[in-house]
Amino acid sequence: MTDLIDFFSVALSTGINKIGENYEVTFESNPNRLVTALELSAAKKLKLKADIDDLTASKIASIFGLEPKSNELLIKQINASARVSDLQQIVISGGSLSAEEQAEQDAIKAIWDRVKLLRSHGKTLVSTVDSANPEAFDINLGWPE
Repeated sequence: MTDLIDFFSVALSTGINKIGENYEVTFESNPNRLVTALELSAAKKLKLKADIDDLTASKIASIFGLEPKSNELLIKQINASARVSDLQQIVISGGSLSAEEQAEQDAIKAIWDRVKLLRSHGKTLVSTVDSANPEAFDINLGWPE
C-alpha cells in the first residue's frame, strides 16, 4: 500500500501519464512508479482535504488580520477566550457589564460566531470530498461571507 507521503506526492505531481488502467507517476524517490486510478484519486482527495484545511485557516486568520500559521493567531484566540471568561465572571459574581464591556463581549462573540461558521463549512467540505470527483471539486464554493 502506498504510504501517505507517496499519496501527497502523487497529488502534487505534474508528471502523470495514463498507461492502460494505471497511471505512471514521477516521484523524486521512485521515478516512473505505476499507481492505480484508485490510488491517484485517493491522493487527490487527500490533497483536497489539506487544501480545505489551509483555506479554512486562512479565512479565520484574515478575521484577525494575521497570517494563517502565525503564532500570534493562537495567542489572539486565547486572549479573546480569556477576556470573555473575565467578562462572564463579572456577571456570574452578580455584577453587570458597562456599556463598553458589553460592546467588547458582543464584538468577541461576533468574531467567534464567524470562526465557528468558517470551521463548520470547512468540515462540511472535507466530509464531502470522499464521495466527490476530485477533478470537479471546487473548494472555493459556498464559503460564508
